[in-house]
Amino acid sequence: MWTWIENNLAENPDRLRLKYHGAAADFNYATAILQIECRQRFGKKLSETLSRNPHFLFPAALSGEQSTSDRIARWHASMIPTGCRVVDLTAGLGIDAMHMARKAASVTAIERDPGIADALRVNSASLDNFTVVNADCTDFLANYDGPAFDIAFIDPARRGKHGQRLFALSDCAPDVTALLPAIFRIARRLIVKASPMLDPAQTISLLPGCTALYIIGTSTECKEIVADVAPDGAFADAACPITAVNLAADGSQTEITFTRQSEASAEVNFSNPALGQYVLEPAPALMKAGCFHTLAAMTGASEISANTHVLLSAGIPADFPGTVSEIIEIIPYRSREIKNIARRYPRLEIATRNFGMSAETLRRQLHVGAGGPLRMLAVTDRSASRIMLIVRPIS
Repeated sequence: MWTWIENNLAENPDRLRLKYHGAAADFNYATAILQIECRQRFGKKLSETLSRNPHFLFPAALSGEQSTSDRIARWHASMIPTGCRVVDLTAGLGIDAMHMARKAASVTAIERDPGIADALRVNSASLDNFTVVNADCTDFLANYDGPAFDIAFIDPARRGKHGQRLFALSDCAPDVTALLPAIFRIARRLIVKASPMLDPAQTISLLPGCTALYIIGTSTECKEIVADVAPDGAFADAACPITAVNLAADGSQTEITFTRQSEASAEVNFSNPALGQYVLEPAPALMKAGCFHTLAAMTGASEISANTHVLLSAGIPADFPGTVSEIIEIIPYRSREIKNIARRYPRLEIATRNFGMSAETLRRQLHVGAGGPLRMLAVTDRSASRIMLIVRPIS
């Protein structure tokens, strides 16, 4: 089967299904074609896993969609100490658990779906410190009577019975907030992977004992919120450390740590945009974290206004976790100016920040096409005036 898969890796899976429907072979064509489809769809996301195990078995395409990427799984594994005992209560495809197994003394992976659990046994066969248990984690927690684990890891399912997206911790399966007493009966520490849509402050308050909160993202999107919880965690909500982690495309990463208290007390300067200045737009994880005052203080930048969340700098800061653009024109949002923009800038990428309308609504109003080398950043300044900045991206 694997030879056939390798010979057909570049083929269209739908065409293969038509061609081999009902055909006889020494292997199951549907399973083999699924492996080709998943390698085409998730090969980049799971490149390290597939390189380590060329015969990695995908039980279903949905498992690949819902799995953690190798890069983020490596980051999760960095949270655990070497030589610890780990239980992954919602293992799924097992990407997180297998990355942790390379540091841990042992990993117990709990998976309630029998087919996925069988695939996980096959995929983890080379790991002698890895045990798969086919069970619902709620039942496992109720019945476990062995030695305590050092770390429990949980990634509650964020899809409902009808495929709808779920965000609140209490809506996901399992409800980790209700399971905390049972988890801490068998584990000394809990790592919770949660939806990036959650409010960071509310997440801290819903997980008593939260000792640190991490907001993970790439240059294009916020990926997840991760909470580190201990039964004796002593931080008050506003004093809990929050770390925004930006995983850059070049493999580097930037981490900004703050608390809600330190963010509120950080000294910040406000200024209006000027030609030749640089606009600093924080990466998605930093935007989600809300550490704008902290970031401005760190970079020596100023803010346009308290709610606009865009920074201004006289120079280009080194390794800024986000995008940097040079201001080449400042246009007031007035009807006379609006009429001339399409003639002067027929194509622009448009973004709005605290502008009172979406980027797409503004684009229709301006009659400007998408694309081109320049961007428009529409913002509201300190005097509550709406302005449109034409900027040239630097990085």
